[in-house]
Amino acid sequence: MDISRKLRDAVNDHEHGFNCAQAVLKQFCEQLGLEPEKALMLASGFGGGMRIGTVCGAITGGLMALGMAYGFTDPQYKADINPFTMELIERFRATVGHVDCSAIIGIDTCDPVQQAQAKEQGIYADKCPFAIATAITIVYDLLGREG
Repeated sequence: MDISRKLRDAVNDHEHGFNCAQAVLKQFCEQLGLEPEKALMLASGFGGGMRIGTVCGAITGGLMALGMAYGFTDPQYKADINPFTMELIERFRATVGHVDCSAIIGIDTCDPVQQAQAKEQGIYADKCPFAIATAITIVYDLLGREG
């Protein structure tokens, strides 16, 4: 699947209720041999910066995809994924400006009142697609490299 379709499908998934981590990870399922339903379940707790406004779900979804591609089962290879992880995080920060959901969205994502206001004002619809697209673009590039 080409990147333009991944980007389009991810924004559509997000608009239909999936969180940022789910929207990102789902786009790489076919390529990584991961069942979409399992990926959606795996990533379901990572939206909203793990529900506490920390690391953006788009990054965590991207990290899960990178883990499927470059992760390890033998601890002696633990460091092999580090360059991919760090490049995703640094490029994301350089493009989006922050890595934490609360900073990207501009609210305290733990506050239900602020969450409701942000949703009502379209802040998520405005900010999240850019974060999702950024993570997908970076992961797409990194998955095209030899590990």
